[in-house]
Amino acid sequence: MNHSAKYSVKKIWRRTKRKWLPIYLGVLLGVLGMSVYSFLLAPEVYQSHTQIAIKRGNADQTGQDGGLDLIKTYGDLVHTPLVLDEIAKTYQLSGEELSKKIQLETDEQSTVVQLHVSDSNPQRAADLAQKVSDRFIAEVPKVIPVDQVTLLTPAKVNKRPVSPIHWINLLLGACVGGLVALIIQIVRIVKDDSIRHQEVVKWMGWSLMGVIPQMSSESINISRFNRQFPGKEDNRSLKKRV
Repeated sequence: MNHSAKYSVKKIWRRTKRKWLPIYLGVLLGVLGMSVYSFLLAPEVYQSHTQIAIKRGNADQTGQDGGLDLIKTYGDLVHTPLVLDEIAKTYQLSGEELSKKIQLETDEQSTVVQLHVSDSNPQRAADLAQKVSDRFIAEVPKVIPVDQVTLLTPAKVNKRPVSPIHWINLLLGACVGGLVALIIQIVRIVKDDSIRHQEVVKWMGWSLMGVIPQMSSESINISRFNRQFPGKEDNRSLKKRV
């Protein structure tokens, strides 16, 4: 980076530091806006989960590759119409809509899988999680050779929403608001091509001896009359004529 570029960056930074109030206002507006969205507009999402233990049969593939294949199979099976269609009709949903609410968490080192269901209603999230788990347990032995599939943890109603996370939203609003305000100030500084007397003095290498204040035409006329006619009565009469 050359010297002029460095100077420009320093100048922009120096002027930006003087504009702290608009930036703080931007942060405040960002927090207020995100507060309205997070607490009043954003839909709340609740989640319920179950735990299912799958005891693999002797015919299962062994080794890491076999375990990975089984994990993929479990994940694919829980999203198939074989498991979801009948449940989706009960809740007046399509299979695709129900599939988007479901997440199956698996671990290649464990035979226990976790099924998570998200919904805007905490009771319905628990009901869906339980019904999908029951259906999954019933269909797995028909597709995969396993010895036993057992429900370890039934679904429970969780009345604490998992989304929105208010403190994250407020932090995001503060960052976005402050960043937008900062960008606006930088753009205004970059586009400001006016030359200030301090900059002229610095560029020319001069020493600033003083500053001449700006005077209106009326003040100039009065000053002239005062010098020409120092008497008080004369000054008053001349001011009236002006």
